[in-house]
Amino acid sequence: MSNKGMIVRVDYTGYVQGGERFGSSKDTGKPMEFQCSANQAFPAIDEAVETMAIGEQRTIAISAAEAFGEYSEANIVTIPSSSIGGGTSLPIGEVFQMLDGNSKTVSAKVIAVDKEAKTVTLDYNHPLAGKDLVYEIELLEVVDPAEAAAQRNANQAGLQGAALAAALSAAARMR
Repeated sequence: MSNKGMIVRVDYTGYVQGGERFGSSKDTGKPMEFQCSANQAFPAIDEAVETMAIGEQRTIAISAAEAFGEYSEANIVTIPSSSIGGGTSLPIGEVFQMLDGNSKTVSAKVIAVDKEAKTVTLDYNHPLAGKDLVYEIELLEVVDPAEAAAQRNANQAGLQGAALAAALSAAARMR
């Protein structure tokens, strides 16, 4: 059996190698959904899910290099505090998002503020960079991509219909 090319829904719990839990779809109630073998998940998860049956569980180890990459000192940058909102009043440890030179949203963590030099040092590394990870996964559902698209379209139409019905009902009450 192969799930290659299919839309899969997977419950996951992620750990840093050694035990620290960092996230779980069970906490949010939103399983991870991706097209199998379409480079939409870590390769090790993609590879495992390709041959899994619904209800099957696996534990997958992923090296730092295959996950969020190695921690890189090149991703630590000191910039003039005038180039970001908050400047030298930003608290150390604050994480915020900003646009890079390609208009891509990136996260940065404030790691130092120098009020005299009027600079802020930011760390652009992913919080899990340099860490080996372990994922416990369970395959919940496998759906043909055409079926998944039709289901999304039906859900959107249903939401739009419900909004229209609510608006008409509100208008009728106002008369």
